[in-house]
Amino acid sequence: MKKGYVYKLTDGNKFYIGSTSLTPEARLEEHKSCSTKTSSQRQPVYIYFKSTNWENVKVETLRECEFRVKRELLQYEREEYDKVASDENCLNVNRPSITREELKKQMKENNAKWQDENKERCKEILNNWRKNNPEKVKKQRERRSEKAKEEQRIYREEHKQEQREKLRQWRLANPEKYAEQKRRSIEKINEKRRQAREAKNNVENNTN
Repeated sequence: MKKGYVYKLTDGNKFYIGSTSLTPEARLEEHKSCSTKTSSQRQPVYIYFKSTNWENVKVETLRECEFRVKRELLQYEREEYDKVASDENCLNVNRPSITREELKKQMKENNAKWQDENKERCKEILNNWRKNNPEKVKKQRERRSEKAKEEQRIYREEHKQEQREKLRQWRLANPEKYAEQKRRSIEKINEKRRQAREAKNNVENNTN
């Protein structure tokens, strides 16, 4: 069994929850070192504590625990994180010991947030892609059109009785409008029949 810790970094205002097999004090020193690396520049915990000065950051031990594999240690961290996840001062971005479903949801939320914060950039990327991929754009539109038609067909089929009842109620409530609608419909049918007869007669006359 290994010994581990769940810890909290805080400057008295905002805080970060983490876990480590080092001592919490040693992990704090690692955080300070990581915050200087380019790959860490966008992480909220490093952005914040660098701006407020690492010298003001203290580390607190929330839990001492034993574990066999890292997943178990992360689960202990998750339990402590869940207690404060809704706190606006929490600097954690990712949930520890995350399930596949939670990961998908989190990635979707993060992607939506990034797109919302970078609307112009997203628009530019999309426009460039459309210009460079006209055939793919065409196929996309065709698929969307087919999908929309199929969804409409399914909806009409599933709500057939409901729509019939709504139509029946409308006819009862609007007899004059219904009568006018029916009259126009009959006129259109008669006009089409008349045109068809004329076309047939013209063909016969030209043949003779």
